[in-house]
Amino acid sequence: MKKLVATIHKTATEVVRVALDEFAVGGQVHQMVAIRIWYTDGKEWKPTRKGINLKVEFLPKLIAALISAGEELEQGQVDPAPPPAAPKAGATIRLVKAP
Repeated sequence: MKKLVATIHKTATEVVRVALDEFAVGGQVHQMVAIRIWYTDGKEWKPTRKGINLKVEFLPKLIAALISAGEELEQGQVDPAPPPAAPKAGATIRLVKAP
């Protein structure tokens, strides 16, 4: 029953896909929500390992958490600035002991 619900463009080569799916375990079928990052190699879209699968019963809690996060951003309670960039390959990282 895989059904694509939404595709959110993240970058020129990555999208976030939200889909409904089923997962069978021990003869029981579970309704799932899959949120996964997909990438393109220039020819086709492929899933990455980045993402989550949740039983649909957790969906209301996830929606409530996302709404809360959005409200905090609107109220300026969270800095929406991205984290600092990771060091470039070959960069030296020095660890310093706290006094």
